[in-house]
Amino acid sequence: MKKKTKNKILDTSLSLFNERGMSNVTLRQIAKEMKISQGNLNYHFRKRSDIINALYQQLVEKINLVFKQMEDVKSGIGQMMLSAEKTFRLLQDYRFILTDFVHIMREEAEIKAHFIALRNFRNDQFQRIFQHMLERGNMIPEAYPGQWKSLILRINLLGDFWISSAEILDNELDKEEQFQKYYSAIMEELYPYMSPKAQRALLNDFGIQF
Repeated sequence: MKKKTKNKILDTSLSLFNERGMSNVTLRQIAKEMKISQGNLNYHFRKRSDIINALYQQLVEKINLVFKQMEDVKSGIGQMMLSAEKTFRLLQDYRFILTDFVHIMREEAEIKAHFIALRNFRNDQFQRIFQHMLERGNMIPEAYPGQWKSLILRINLLGDFWISSAEILDNELDKEEQFQKYYSAIMEELYPYMSPKAQRALLNDFGIQF
């Protein structure tokens, strides 16, 4: 029962954070939305930052699984496409973390420290995934030392801030239209680094349109 209540608090908080923005949601409002006392809520989470941290860890765990699946199958083009889609949809599900990204990193030292360490780990994962794709004939070799490193930087920038861009510039689009626009953008970023056979698969087998 305690676990069920705790999960419901997280689900309700996520919905409210996504809808209103993190800074516009208090513990009192979360409790009111759930029709429970704030004391009951505080039994599970003493501070709003505890909820934010728990939701952040939820997202990290889900994306960790996506990356593990991508590495386990040695990064075929199909798995890469599926993993990119899963990751972008997860980011949409937890979009308040990205729309409030700078604020969270300023206010939550524990999350910031974890994120910096995680980013370094993810960069190494990307390097291994690209190497697997090269070995499978899905990527072309680097044209110069550090080219993949620059590509990873651009992927990270797009991944971290596409939700904010969609909120500001693409508010007239529905959630799925926003997803398709920015998912295509990440695929277009990868396209020049793919081998001809992988490019054909991207355009023909998976129907990506630029």
